[in-house]
Amino acid sequence: GGNLCEMAIDRIIAKYESCGIDVSDTDGGGAGECSEEAGLNAQCVAACVEAASCGAFDGSDLDASAIFGDCVTAC
Repeated sequence: GGNLCEMAIDRIIAKYESCGIDVSDTDGGGAGECSEEAGLNAQCVAACVEAASCGAFDGSDLDASAIFGDCVTAC
């Protein structure tokens, strides 16, 4: 992607794919307007996604899920 929002989406999709999560229904685009604030928030969320273990996404690791949730909330 070109802007901060698109780059963040690319990072999140890459992490999900590495965890075996099907992201085929996300086109990676369609972020629409990307203000600087939205872009920075998206980058923050992407960093949380990258730092989380795969178990945080499918609920198999409740501690990781809680840490991930706290991280995203802090964004």
